[in-house]
Amino acid sequence: GLLGVMGWEEEIAPPVGNGSWVTNASTEIDVDWDNMDMATMSSSSLQWGPVMTLYHTTAVRWANDIVKEGFRPGHGGWCGGAIYFIDHPYLPRSKFAPGVTEAGAILEAKVRMGRMATHFDRHCKGYGGHGKWAAQHRGYDSIRFNPGDGNEFIIWHPSQVVSVRIWKILHH
Repeated sequence: GLLGVMGWEEEIAPPVGNGSWVTNASTEIDVDWDNMDMATMSSSSLQWGPVMTLYHTTAVRWANDIVKEGFRPGHGGWCGGAIYFIDHPYLPRSKFAPGVTEAGAILEAKVRMGRMATHFDRHCKGYGGHGKWAAQHRGYDSIRFNPGDGNEFIIWHPSQVVSVRIWKILHH
């Protein structure tokens, strides 16, 4: 079931900075694409790749940190250590990583996808290997992958996130 169907409701967000209360705060993280070290990227396609609006569910405390400091790749997941998104706000329970995923906030991010690898099976195998490793070695910047419960979009370079904001604070 989707979080929205389970009785989650919007509430006032926790204090931001000076202790003021804000709902759906929009803090942008700007990326200076002109001065980016493209050698750290798998290809120059990130200069022109499509920008998608994607969503990431996390605990409120982490959401505030991500808005201030940016995303960091995780250590696990179907396709390896990376940053995982979906293309709609409400994360289905089936996508919660046991002991890892914490609900509380939904982040909305504008993500530059670059060259996207799309031919993975439901275990993130394809391109002669597995997940992020296989995609990187074939010159891709991102992955679209469906483990059977809907598409996931995966990046491994935090600089691909053009902007991020808290889309909604949830409570049970």
